[in-house]
Amino acid sequence: MAHILVVDDDPAIRSNTARLLADKGHTVVEAESGDQALSYVDESPVDLVIMDIVMPNKGGVEAIMEIHALHPRIPAIIMSGKVPLGTAAVDNLMKRYGSRAVLSKPFTADELFVAVEKALAASS
Repeated sequence: MAHILVVDDDPAIRSNTARLLADKGHTVVEAESGDQALSYVDESPVDLVIMDIVMPNKGGVEAIMEIHALHPRIPAIIMSGKVPLGTAAVDNLMKRYGSRAVLSKPFTADELFVAVEKALAASS
């Protein structure tokens, strides 16, 4: 199973996402900000990052860009409840910075599992 970093400033979304993934057998760590995500990725290798786009301080877009610059092989799934997904800006983010899937909050467990499988398969 994979080592997955879940990043979201909303503790309920973050912990629920982490619990769903852990129940599937993944090792999951959580971060509440882009800065925490960067610190964790620099200290411990992960197989996948699931990142909220809109967060205070260092947002998800900036954090994904920095993670991709330092660790281009780590795939990302981006999620948001505030940014309209499917827009050119999000599509460009996906292409440029290794995002393999997009989740629109709220998402179902099945949508999460499909996105994770897709991202991990693409990075193999």
